[in-house]
Amino acid sequence: MRTLDIIITHIVSQLSFKYIHLSDYLHSFACSPDLDMTFQLWKDHVSKPENKGSPWYEPWQFYLSGSKEILLKELEIIWDFLRSGGGILCINDPRYPYLLKQIKDPPIILFYRGNPLLFEFPAISLVGSRKAAPEALRESRDLGKALVEEGAVVVSGGALGCDTYAHLGALSVEGLGATIVVMAGAVDSLFPKRNRQLFSSVLERGGLIISERLPRTSPKPHDFPIRNRIISGLSSRSIIMQAAERSGSIRYVGQCHRVDARQVSGSGSDESNRRCISGKRGCQR
Repeated sequence: MRTLDIIITHIVSQLSFKYIHLSDYLHSFACSPDLDMTFQLWKDHVSKPENKGSPWYEPWQFYLSGSKEILLKELEIIWDFLRSGGGILCINDPRYPYLLKQIKDPPIILFYRGNPLLFEFPAISLVGSRKAAPEALRESRDLGKALVEEGAVVVSGGALGCDTYAHLGALSVEGLGATIVVMAGAVDSLFPKRNRQLFSSVLERGGLIISERLPRTSPKPHDFPIRNRIISGLSSRSIIMQAAERSGSIRYVGQCHRVDARQVSGSGSDESNRRCISGKRGCQR
């Protein structure tokens, strides 16, 4: 598939996340189009009369009625993103992360700012609660630093709490800022806003910020669990620091290939102190 075909296919698959504010059940449809379909075939597919009862039918008809204009608009936005210093990594690019390509539904395009050479280093993800206990935050920072000192790249989601401290630990090591931030929204729609200084530091130190979302796409609640598959897919191992029972970090465990977990003594209530056992999935108190 040509690079332009890949870009257009990716635009089509991402439009619902950017423009259509429907509930989470649209995610399975939005991610499912055959990557080998041309845009016209995909347009015909979602326009079939038998799909009229589906909740996405009318919104897509509205947007598809101006499909050429939408595609040209998004291509122009992507071009502006590239001219401003951003980058694109297609799935057919030899620089595309090998481990990420092995997951069930790898993003066919990654948008990035920063240093894509970090994809060549072994990566370990370090995630946890946004409301972690002080002990968990300190250990997140210490582990982030230790992993970089051992030659790894720290991958996390840039969220408040454990994610932030993992990135800060990685950045505390002199030299290359060996950390990758995986955004739920677009690379140019940084979230949370309270971490803008952190994101600036990542780029200034030679780190990397990536996302599959089209430029100028703001994150929505359902984007965060979808994003997590990229964090786990990039990583040869994942470490869960601290997580509440029904948190995104616990759901993240099911997407991981290899999981370690840390239970920080004295770090809050039982609800916030679940510990994931080493292995593909599973948790215990």
